[in-house]
Amino acid sequence: EDMPVAEAEAEKALAEAARLWDEDQNLHGEGSDGNLEEDAELNELEKCVVEALAEEEEEQRIRKADGIPSMTSWPPPRSRKQSRSDGEDAEGKDHEYASAFENDEEDALKSCADSAFALTALPSAPWLARFRHTLDCSTDGMGHDMLCNPAAVILAASSSEPFLTCFAELANVHHLPRPYHDGRYDPNGLRREFLLLHDVSNGPKQFDDARALAQMRERFGAGCCSILRINSLHAIQNNTKTEDIEWENAGPPSPFVGGLLSERYKPSIRNDQNIALRGTYLSLQDKRSIRRYIANMVATGLVPAIERRIAVLNSAVTNAKKGVKNVIKSFWRKPKENLLVNVSGFGDGNSGRGDNSSIAGDGTHGSVKYRYDSIESQTRLLADTLFLMRDYDAALGMYKLVKDDYKHDRAMLHYASVQEMIVLCMHMLDPYGRENRFTSEVHHSIETALYSYTRAADDEREAEGSSGSRPGEAPHAT
Repeated sequence: EDMPVAEAEAEKALAEAARLWDEDQNLHGEGSDGNLEEDAELNELEKCVVEALAEEEEEQRIRKADGIPSMTSWPPPRSRKQSRSDGEDAEGKDHEYASAFENDEEDALKSCADSAFALTALPSAPWLARFRHTLDCSTDGMGHDMLCNPAAVILAASSSEPFLTCFAELANVHHLPRPYHDGRYDPNGLRREFLLLHDVSNGPKQFDDARALAQMRERFGAGCCSILRINSLHAIQNNTKTEDIEWENAGPPSPFVGGLLSERYKPSIRNDQNIALRGTYLSLQDKRSIRRYIANMVATGLVPAIERRIAVLNSAVTNAKKGVKNVIKSFWRKPKENLLVNVSGFGDGNSGRGDNSSIAGDGTHGSVKYRYDSIESQTRLLADTLFLMRDYDAALGMYKLVKDDYKHDRAMLHYASVQEMIVLCMHMLDPYGRENRFTSEVHHSIETALYSYTRAADDEREAEGSSGSRPGEAPHAT
């Protein structure tokens, strides 16, 4: 509902995530006073840093002693004074020598990259994973990208209620999140899946699955309706004392609820008796049904919706952006100086369009720079969708196609974000620089992205009328 999260709430969540939680520490053994020891994970991280530095010094010493060049060194020059009679043999030896050096360099580069990633992303450091997850959640749904634009939504209702009426109400457009009301997302480009949950323990006893499913299909269509039975175990059958590990493996939930930091997002001892166990009334058949439903929904609902989105957007972008005619027309394209604002008046009491001259920013305060029906927004959505589908080559072409439009419109935040995504696409296409396809372009795009983010932050502070003193909250661009 509230995306992105306000800066104040994000700072509170990040500060809470960086604190030392109970599960990050070890309890003393039996017979002790029960105090918490110092952070073992932090000690492990410091130990890894010291060991990595020691290994690097040892490798450098061995390389110098053996006369082997370092990873960043060029191959030592070889003598070219060779007779023409054995020219072919010399050429073959040179080729073998260069190939061996290239392989060693690639292996060393990959080893260093893997070691650096393992050093900064210890799987046994829960505080680091928690901090990164909180940071990702706090920056979801920013106004300048389309990565969080869903292709499908699940509408769930309970069998204990008049579910047909509930589904009809939930399918209404005014229940969609804020980005669908301020013009950033297309409310008609969303596939709806209707899921009816029947609680076997507390639900109606005379529930007829076939009849309910027939009613749903008659009202909403045959390919988007499903029924799940849950909580088939009763209190007498449930003797579980510990939580199923699958709940933890599913990943942590978002620390934000309704744009605010959840009260449950705080340190807690895992074996606390007051913590409610999740999923203890789900039988094996219930879990299999849930897995089967998710697999079927992804195969028959989500994937076709993404394919349809890509096809429609690709057709629109091709007609408007590609070709000699469109390239020539782009030379006379006028910059978009005004913002399109809150087309439905969601949340501010207005209806229709507002005063364009009174709104400025990056689309995070009830306004959008590019509406969903603009070609810039459609191109960015297509590029982000292709990136999520791991078609990095096609996504790179779309990002390059739209970046000049953002630059001409002086939309610095959008322009910086596109430059950042271009770097990510290049990295995924050639992660270790083996093909040397984007060596110079990567550095240029990184510098451009950093500079544009700085410009966007300055523009945002000027638009908000900030004085020369230090601001209380950082802009979204920062």
